[in-house]
Amino acid sequence: ELLNKLTLKIVSVEYRNGDTFEFVTDSGKRLVLYPGRSTEDQIRDLSLLIQSGEYNNFSQIDLRTEKYTGI
Repeated sequence: ELLNKLTLKIVSVEYRNGDTFEFVTDSGKRLVLYPGRSTEDQIRDLSLLIQSGEYNNFSQIDLRTEKYTGI
């Protein structure tokens, strides 16, 4: 639900080992989230990436830690 508030359309959710989930958007971007980290913090980081324009530079964004990474 929180991802949808960022105007991202999620087309699938895939479970990865270690309680990690990968959300796939309609544009093919992959967002890796971890339920062990605050969902609000992960969404805040993603929102900042979108607002800064960095979001468009990545095909995969790993938000599992405070030091998020993008590929």
